[in-house]
Amino acid sequence: MKINKSKFLIILTIVLLTTLIVATSPVSAETRRISLLNATVIDGRGAIFTFRIFGDFEKFPAYVNVSGTHYKLNCNLKPSDNNILVCRGANRGLDSLGGTTVEVAVAGFSFTTFVSVKDFYCYGIYDYAPGGEWGSIGTTCQSEKPPVGDAIEWYNPDWDDDFTYYFMNQGGFCGPENNFGAGYYYPWCYGPV
Repeated sequence: MKINKSKFLIILTIVLLTTLIVATSPVSAETRRISLLNATVIDGRGAIFTFRIFGDFEKFPAYVNVSGTHYKLNCNLKPSDNNILVCRGANRGLDSLGGTTVEVAVAGFSFTTFVSVKDFYCYGIYDYAPGGEWGSIGTTCQSEKPPVGDAIEWYNPDWDDDFTYYFMNQGGFCGPENNFGAGYYYPWCYGPV
């Protein structure tokens, strides 16, 4: 069967237009996404996770994973901005999450995040590991900004013992050569700082 050139061009045009329309149509599953904005603990209100959502979602099933245990989160769109999703612990608890790193999942999207404590100062604690490198062994949060040389007791799982750790900011003559940020605790600080 022979097709003349005009019929061929019409069929080709229809196929190309259909392909173009289908290819440029938005697919809601591909345009949906969620980004984590904030993770914090507020005294008396528990853990609060705030997200920005893009696209249409029917539901927001969510949980936080703490050391292998899943805790349900209740999520609601912010009334003043329906692109902001606020999730809280179902029992208004989870106060102990402050100063820790957790995994949180909402509507099929997963995030690993540090949970800050509102109106608290949180700092990393570093020590020299048996393997020979400086590394994080935890985070401490406190209600007041510590002065340089502030001391805390902290259990170090690498050495299976409690040690004294001293607060240091970016300056000073003792502690690790690495710069761990605007402030951190580490062992072995002697003399005035």
